[in-house]
Amino acid sequence: MENGEKRQLTQPPEHAIYGDAAPVFSPDGRTVAFERQMAWNVSHIYSAPMTGGEPTQLTDMAGNPDALDWTSDGREIVFSRQRRLWRVSASGGSPQQLASIGENPVQPTVSRQAGRLTYVRREYATEIWRIDAQSSIKRPVKFISSTRHEGAPRFSPDGKRIVFTSNRSGSGEIWVCDSDGSNFLQVTAIGGAGTPRWSPDSRNIVFD
Repeated sequence: MENGEKRQLTQPPEHAIYGDAAPVFSPDGRTVAFERQMAWNVSHIYSAPMTGGEPTQLTDMAGNPDALDWTSDGREIVFSRQRRLWRVSASGGSPQQLASIGENPVQPTVSRQAGRLTYVRREYATEIWRIDAQSSIKRPVKFISSTRHEGAPRFSPDGKRIVFTSNRSGSGEIWVCDSDGSNFLQVTAIGGAGTPRWSPDSRNIVFD
């Protein structure tokens, strides 16, 4: 406030373990949109009036929080989720994907005058490598890779398969393949999974 006074606008529930973040004023200054992170990879967009009152939930999509912004007319909010940009009505509803943006867009910002959109295109990839433990020369060789993130590999106890995490399908999921790196199979499709571990009989996988 102009006199330097601080006033709390939101009070996240106790089960929102990461709380509220990334606030941004609407163009008319009457409303604040923000992210409420309920858990890892579970974050919703809310709006709250500057005069106080209960926040309104605008989205219900899996994903971690990122920067968001209002459109110049204050009717919609632009945000990133699942490696894409989306827009949702300021009153809530079904988000609509922004087309022709490219891959991995984050941190969208909308110009107040020209109505132009800027964003960051994030590029990164990690691969799974292997080393021949029997060789005298321990030279790592790229083994499981894509244009996305691969990680957390584990051989099954019977040595026939490998379980790993990958977001090659869009969100981080559990995948398996044969021990030679062939026959990839996506095991989960829940919008975020990790830390896979085999059961002793190689028949089941636990994950978080």
